[in-house]
Amino acid sequence: MPSKPSRNHSRSLVGKNTKALLVALLTAVATATETTFAHCTLTSPLTPQPSSLSIASLATSPVISWGVSLDTSSQSLDDYTQSLGGKGPTIVNLYFDWEHLGGLNEPLNCHISAVKAAGAVLMLTIEPWQGLGTDIISDEKTKQMAQLARDINDAGVGLFVRFAHEMNGDWYPWGANPKQFTDAFSKISKAIKAATKNTLMVWAPNTGVGYPFRGAGKYFPSADSEQYKQMDTNGDGALDANDDPFAPYYPGDDVVDWVGISLYSKLAKRAKAKPKSKETKSAE
Repeated sequence: MPSKPSRNHSRSLVGKNTKALLVALLTAVATATETTFAHCTLTSPLTPQPSSLSIASLATSPVISWGVSLDTSSQSLDDYTQSLGGKGPTIVNLYFDWEHLGGLNEPLNCHISAVKAAGAVLMLTIEPWQGLGTDIISDEKTKQMAQLARDINDAGVGLFVRFAHEMNGDWYPWGANPKQFTDAFSKISKAIKAATKNTLMVWAPNTGVGYPFRGAGKYFPSADSEQYKQMDTNGDGALDANDDPFAPYYPGDDVVDWVGISLYSKLAKRAKAKPKSKETKSAE
């Protein structure tokens, strides 16, 4: 019958295992790197890229770019990148409220640090939840937006600014208002272009399928409004599928660099709503 290990031997085994665990933990901490943007420092096992690729080069690259828009409350960009073996996405989309410009914005700063650590390009989708009035898209806020873009570029991160996406729909407070949108987009684009060298503006309407989306949201204009007239591209007094879903909202080639389209699949919903076929009986 084999003899039991002595208490001293057991203690030595525990000591060896503890030492090994400590070495592993200390090694992990030693190899972790820090990436900082503004006042947020991210500690990550990813190696920060010294500089992001120029976003202008993406247009001519023969490689298809992979982009993500993560629910960061359930999965961080760091975790997502590690799940892919350390090969992160080329473009990372983040949503940001226009009204929060000029604040501390710690959550945004930390997300930007994560994008930098992953060596990705940032797409910042700016949402003006208070609308597009000149009191909202003010000179001060526009300057703050341009400064934010410049700070992101200076940190070595390329930037796409996707302002007021799906503006040709009526489900957002900035939607179905062509003149206000084109004025706001142009103003912001010109300020950003004057302040940055590695930022591009993205014009991102919704697909025209189903336009003018009457009843999809609560911001559809009344028939006697200026917005209605601006959307009535054929001038027949009616908004329908014969009207151009894009032209009234396009601010011009001088302020648009890239075009993006929102396109949603509704096949699952249609499959659930599809009525069951009725059985037929043959005549006797």
